[in-house]
Amino acid sequence: MNKNELQLRNIRRAPFFLAVLCFFAPFLQGDPYDSSTSITGIQLATGFKVHSQAIEALNQYDSFNPYAGNPQSPIQNIPPSPFIMIAMACAVLGGAFSHRLDTCGKSFPARAGWTGLGAIALVKICTDYYATAKGIHGFEFSIGFYLAGIFLLTGALIASHQYQLEKKPGMPAAAPARPLIGAGAGVTASGGNYYYAEAQAGTKGPFNFAELLFLERTGVIVPGTNIIVEGGSEWTAWSAIKTKAKTEPL
Repeated sequence: MNKNELQLRNIRRAPFFLAVLCFFAPFLQGDPYDSSTSITGIQLATGFKVHSQAIEALNQYDSFNPYAGNPQSPIQNIPPSPFIMIAMACAVLGGAFSHRLDTCGKSFPARAGWTGLGAIALVKICTDYYATAKGIHGFEFSIGFYLAGIFLLTGALIASHQYQLEKKPGMPAAAPARPLIGAGAGVTASGGNYYYAEAQAGTKGPFNFAELLFLERTGVIVPGTNIIVEGGSEWTAWSAIKTKAKTEPL
């Protein structure tokens, strides 16, 4: 495990951790009888109790039946919302699997992020539709709900991007012959295709020079990362390749 891999893992894991924290914040705010009422994402995911006066407003969710209650009782037990449960589970599992350094540590968090975002979107769409259809007003989605969706989206995008980078084909066994990069090689450092080496993941590439610059900006490679030109036989530090590119014409 090198420093680059640890940085990528932390970047990938952070949005899911923040999404989990959002479930402790208000997801719904207010009701027709008490504007100060707030309901957190945890309450929506695990179920909660509410005064029967608020049942009419909560019935806007009855299309997937997480809020069915008995109007005869002054205090109602509201069962968990399945979509909120899915979104919360995706945030937790996405963060947990992001700890892994293999391909699963990128592909699974990507799928978890997109699935959780879809569940959040379904809650919003269904709620708005039934609230409009039945003329029910009073409940509004709060900041925790929107932030959870944003962080799930961010986690999905980061994990998907890292997964696509890892799925780049490895160095071919018989690459077209090109001059190698090294002292006195006499080649243009910014030309051709390149591969870089990772301690555990092996060789990644091919990349052109512009793509290597992007990988450096995103923390995938560092000045000390070993780079080889396609068809070459010697590995050279990325810092040396950049220095050579500055002194040679494109």
